[in-house]
Amino acid sequence: MEAAIMANYKHCTSIRLWRTKCEDEGVRLITKFMCQAKTVQVLELLDANLSTIGCEIIGQALNWRNELNLAVLKLDHNPLGSEGLAHLSRGIS
Repeated sequence: MEAAIMANYKHCTSIRLWRTKCEDEGVRLITKFMCQAKTVQVLELLDANLSTIGCEIIGQALNWRNELNLAVLKLDHNPLGSEGLAHLSRGIS
């Protein structure tokens, strides 16, 4: 993700990471790239070991001011909890 950010890569429409355990810091880099590129339409982070903090990071990135074109968000098999879902719902709304 750091390389894509530095290269200002604009052709990525889908990020699908399954069982990578990228955790919250990985999500921070992914959302940084998404906010810069504004081309990602699909984000799948399955079994990535995301916590409430990761949900907060994603929720902040989904804020309408970032003008993301995200159409699909899959976070299956992560321990999000109700607080994490609250962060996500604020970002989506």
